[in-house]
Amino acid sequence: MDKRKFFKDILNIHDERILKKFCRLSAVETYKKGTYLITKGESQGSLFFLVEGILRGFWGNPKGKEATECFVFRYGQAALGSYRLDQPPAVNVAAETNSTIVKLPKQAVEELLLQHTELVYVYNELLIREMEEHQNIKHAIYMLNAKERYNWFLREYKDLIDRVSHRHVASFLNMTPVTLSRLRKEFREQEE
Repeated sequence: MDKRKFFKDILNIHDERILKKFCRLSAVETYKKGTYLITKGESQGSLFFLVEGILRGFWGNPKGKEATECFVFRYGQAALGSYRLDQPPAVNVAAETNSTIVKLPKQAVEELLLQHTELVYVYNELLIREMEEHQNIKHAIYMLNAKERYNWFLREYKDLIDRVSHRHVASFLNMTPVTLSRLRKEFREQEE
């Protein structure tokens, strides 16, 4: 994988000095399905960008109940546990499928942000993209009925319905697995 091209295309970094540092500091790693990349409340040592696969952000409680907050599935999409680098993650992030990730050490990125002002703009753009994504999710969850939310999911999250746990999709769409199953059946019957 060409890390230089990745950082140039995904983060819009064009300064050769910064590109060289990012390439030197970063690693491309593969995580098996179910592996936690980020654990809520624990120190996050790295920043993660998806190359291939699907990640899931979620909350969990000690009784084992989980609520899916987001899916990371687009090439180059960041997996953030918190919008602030100086705070512990607010959510867990785990590999929903076997996934390939570009990983950067968080402390090194924080130091580079202090040394290179242009990286602050890069980070701001990344945050804006992520916040817009989450705003769209909130709109769909709060403003659409169950059928519309499922339709929205099929449109916005192409092919994920057959690649991730339906229990996690139902949680993400704020519906029960039974409701999701009924909607899937309805949609299949309409297609026939």
